[in-house]
Amino acid sequence: MTAKRSRLEPQSPYWYEDLPERTFCHENDVPDVGEDLLHLDGHFLELSRGSSMQRGAGLLIGGGMLIGIASAAKFIFSLLTEDVSEAPVLTAIFGCGLLAFLILIIYVIKKDLCTPRDLPVRFYRNTGRIISLEYVPKFNPFAKWEVVQRELDWHNLSAEMAKMVGYTGKVYSVRYSLIIAECHPGTDKVKQRIVLKADEIFPIALHRMWAFVRCYMINGKAGLQVGRRSRGISFSRCLLRYYPVLDFTVEGRERRRKLHVTALLYNAVVFIPLFWLFLPLSFCEFVALKVAPEPRWPNPAMGQR
Repeated sequence: MTAKRSRLEPQSPYWYEDLPERTFCHENDVPDVGEDLLHLDGHFLELSRGSSMQRGAGLLIGGGMLIGIASAAKFIFSLLTEDVSEAPVLTAIFGCGLLAFLILIIYVIKKDLCTPRDLPVRFYRNTGRIISLEYVPKFNPFAKWEVVQRELDWHNLSAEMAKMVGYTGKVYSVRYSLIIAECHPGTDKVKQRIVLKADEIFPIALHRMWAFVRCYMINGKAGLQVGRRSRGISFSRCLLRYYPVLDFTVEGRERRRKLHVTALLYNAVVFIPLFWLFLPLSFCEFVALKVAPEPRWPNPAMGQR
């Protein structure tokens, strides 16, 4: 990273690096989208964003909270009924707080279970249209949450990388995201942004994904390596995606082949000691994926205009 500020305005709050222009295609590029390829032909490229969608934690935490509330239901009921005459104001505040907490739990669980399994993005080479599926949660968990289509124009597109840093007191975490931004024609003023890939440990993977998109839109599918994403859902796949070093399937060997030795060492040192945490998390992710609806394009002909 050489620049201290993005060329795009307004700058993303998590901006880390501007990526090469959409028309740039170098012979030293290593175009690769890993397991995120859903479709590739001369008409359009479709990329999955399933690997960027973290789920399972909401079901795990929300379900645990509901079990805790249910186990203490007798005690909570006594607080709400027996003490109401002695401290009506405090009882009302406690009751309203409990109700708000239950609504928050429902919101978290619904987001895990109702978000589609994938929200793919399509790049139409002939028309230059980019169509993405976006899930729009509302603050009201009892309202209908909808999937909408967003459209971007390739001819006014730029890409950037975001960096998010977190520290829990014990673990220092850094994650990178690939963001594509549509600008107003002839300017660097951003009209809209979408996240193409998130929660990536090593930025080189995002450079390769953006190179894949650029090479496809410039030269077509010729010379691009194809390795489509597995669509199956299983508990073992949910668990082993956190542990490629322990995945001895064909899919696991292919993942290890593409990972740098630094990534494998990081996985072994950081993730294996946390196996006890990822085991229930993976199970909840498996349940959430089983319940989640399949992605559907409301208007599949939109990018062909």
